[in-house]
Amino acid sequence: MMPGYPTNRPQRPPLVREWTAQCVVLAVCACISAGFGQERILYASELSRMPVDTRAMAMGDAGATLAFNSLSMFWNPASVSFMPGYDVRIEGARIYGMSSQGLLSLSVPMQDGLNAGIMYDAFFPGPILQNDTLPGTLVDRLGNEELRADGSAEGWFQNNQNLVLLGIGKKFGIPVPRPPGVSFPIPVNLGIGVNAKYLWQTLTPGGKVRMGMNINIDVGGLLQIGVDYDLEKNMISRQVLIGAAVRNVVPTDMVWVNSPEDYSEPVDNSQYYGLAYVDDAGLGFLTWKAALGLHREKQGRIVSEENGDRTTGYVSTYHYGVEIGLWRIVDVRAGLSNRHVTLGAGVHYRNMFIDYAFRFDEVAYTPLRLAVGVSF
Repeated sequence: MMPGYPTNRPQRPPLVREWTAQCVVLAVCACISAGFGQERILYASELSRMPVDTRAMAMGDAGATLAFNSLSMFWNPASVSFMPGYDVRIEGARIYGMSSQGLLSLSVPMQDGLNAGIMYDAFFPGPILQNDTLPGTLVDRLGNEELRADGSAEGWFQNNQNLVLLGIGKKFGIPVPRPPGVSFPIPVNLGIGVNAKYLWQTLTPGGKVRMGMNINIDVGGLLQIGVDYDLEKNMISRQVLIGAAVRNVVPTDMVWVNSPEDYSEPVDNSQYYGLAYVDDAGLGFLTWKAALGLHREKQGRIVSEENGDRTTGYVSTYHYGVEIGLWRIVDVRAGLSNRHVTLGAGVHYRNMFIDYAFRFDEVAYTPLRLAVGVSF
């Protein structure tokens, strides 16, 4: 029973107690309120903000410069231009034993440094308790029990979300003058990419299906500076990567079908910057990568329901990650995602990969995120 509540109130089941934590970490802000005798949908979730890619997530979400696989285009559309061949990736997560997320991605090389990719992302949070209007923000309610629901539920509803992303990127070689007598190449490449996205979301308050839709684009750039080159393997052995991406560039709205009062809400953009150093030359059996990231997300909330005033602003978070490769087979990863610890490991044999991530998120930990892939 929740401390501070009268003893004659019913005890909330475990699923209800975990719902608030689920919403905070996953940004699933779907609340139902009653007004003027009608239901009104507030704060629809953006699936495009939920992080993906097990390797990048284990490295603190510093994904703007980590062109690992076909899922990397989620963080930076330009990363698809650095894929050397075909890449197929399947990823799944079980979050708090309640919610499920599944992803499927594919990148395809075309010609002259032009590559394309596609990604499908599905999120199913399971049944969510429908309560009366809750005061304050989700974070406010975590620290103040007076703001939480009193257990008088109105039923359950679903909040299923789907995202389809189509990306295309091209890599350009930049000629760099070298001093006389230097025979090995030091390549500099610039990748530019664009993602086209379609997001749809269904809510079922009171047994009624509400469907939200949005179309948007992401843009990004990734600069690769070769520090050392392995002539025997014909590859860049040490490199510096500088990346930047803007998500949800077009100022469109999340438009809801079959919702009362023609409800819609703005889809705010986000900015992602990163710097990484990759050392594939190694020291014997050891290779390593290090990445830094800065995320700036524009967030808005209604501060007055009477006049609809909205305050907006960018919130900055910092992200750090490292990966240590052992014998070019096993990778161990760790990071900080806005002060929250992330851990992970992976095994790759020839062109096949399997990766795992464990995260200490804002409220609780996420124990299971697993990905498998193949490159050819």
